[in-house]
Amino acid sequence: MFSGEDAIRDWFKTNETNFLEGLQPSERADFLEFEGNAQGFRILTRLQQRQNDGGLQLTYAVLGAFSKYPRASVIFGMDRKKVSEKKFGFFQSETGYFEKVASLKKKKMVLGVGIRSPFSLKRRTTFVIS
Repeated sequence: MFSGEDAIRDWFKTNETNFLEGLQPSERADFLEFEGNAQGFRILTRLQQRQNDGGLQLTYAVLGAFSKYPRASVIFGMDRKKVSEKKFGFFQSETGYFEKVASLKKKKMVLGVGIRSPFSLKRRTTFVIS
């Protein structure tokens, strides 16, 4: 059984020559290793309310809290073994936005990996409003 992410990855793998020609290897990885978390970051920063530069124009703190996986789709030379290393939080086209989010922590990204915001949730959390 495929998840939506698996279906998108599979589609690009079978149609790679038609749609991914001319892209850099890191840009190709955005499609071949498609991740919904990165698409969510793209929607928030660029696609939602396209007439506004910066999408919804959320604060970097909010975008940092949204980013559970502060890494790029591919990091050459890094062997992804852990489950958390297989997920990523932004596409190559949103690297600039993510670098601004990462700058809040006053630490630069190393090899395309940032530091998770203390406000991002690792697990699902239920909030009860009384």
